[in-house]
Amino acid sequence: MGMKFGFLGSVLVLLALGLLSCGNTALTNAGSGILYVTAQGDASVSGISAYGIDLTTGVLNGTSNYGVPTGNRPGAIVESPSGNALFVANIQDNTISSYVVNSDGTLTAITGTAATGATPMGMAIDPAGKFLYVANQGVFNDPTSGTISVFSIGTALTPVGSPVSTATPGVLVGTGPVSLAVSPNGNYLYVANQFTNTVSGYSISAGVLSLVPGSPYTVGTAPSAVALTPDGNFLYVANGGTNDITAFAACTNKNLNCVNPDGHLTLNSVAGSPFSAGLGPVAMTAAMDIPGDEFLFVVDQVSNQVSQYKVAVGTGVLSPASPATLSTGAGPSAIVIRPADQPVLADGGFTNYLYVANTAAGTISSFSYDTTQGILQLITGSSVTTPGQPAGLAVR
Repeated sequence: MGMKFGFLGSVLVLLALGLLSCGNTALTNAGSGILYVTAQGDASVSGISAYGIDLTTGVLNGTSNYGVPTGNRPGAIVESPSGNALFVANIQDNTISSYVVNSDGTLTAITGTAATGATPMGMAIDPAGKFLYVANQGVFNDPTSGTISVFSIGTALTPVGSPVSTATPGVLVGTGPVSLAVSPNGNYLYVANQFTNTVSGYSISAGVLSLVPGSPYTVGTAPSAVALTPDGNFLYVANGGTNDITAFAACTNKNLNCVNPDGHLTLNSVAGSPFSAGLGPVAMTAAMDIPGDEFLFVVDQVSNQVSQYKVAVGTGVLSPASPATLSTGAGPSAIVIRPADQPVLADGGFTNYLYVANTAAGTISSFSYDTTQGILQLITGSSVTTPGQPAGLAVR
């Protein structure tokens, strides 16, 4: 589900920031959700699209409530834990655009943007909604350009950490950071470093980052995404160059494999790691079912599919589900889950929905899965064409 946080009261926001209304039409009603999509293209199509979600079927309404402006080449998008705000990374501008999410799902743009480091590619918010973390990929031939920007979330995004400057705010990490994941307890941050084929772990104290013991850790070639299981026990890294998934036990909370939580990745990776994936895995999301079983869904950009795995309880070993893959549109690049609001199945389970942004095809693929089984099924006839090339997804 899209991240949500307690941003601030709507009245305070409107008075303090002088927001610009985007002139949208109400998007929500009883039994519906919203899918927000960043679209790339020329000035006429770059921006945020929004689609209503029928929560009884998962079908998108097919009519984009479109026209919310962003910066140049909008990519990653993340929603606050309480659903009151939305943030978009503008890759070409090196900025973050911020929006208030109104009660009807429409967006109100906050005047001005926050400067990031070079080429912001990924974002994450801590569960308490206090801090926004941004992975700035930088450029390959300049190792110092790869940074993590940290912002305190309030009436504006305020840079946090050291060193911080208008040119390269944030802390130096492995070269080419592109994806981040915050532990469920908000104590640790993990980062995929694409140019150095590593993953780094950081402890978090009031937004300030400190490397955890042993970081960085070597993974496969060109890591493109990181994901933590909902219980925070296992970390998965999608390696786009070697077409596999590296798995670690992440010591983020006390469990049978972690007596003294310190956020480190166990030196002995999960048995059987790395696990095979499709061609060019670039995005992932993990989910938990009603009994507590966990699942991992991976977007394979080159082979145009979603790979699905079951996560072994206690060990983190990945086993392909059946079927192991499902087809998407061309060039899928982002994935998001919209959990159901209430049980709808005879066994007490939920039907959740999963959406994939197909950048090359200019479409959204829609899937459903029973939370007691975690097996994806394509929602027939549900593909939606977007105004531009979809690049990022968030749900409400």
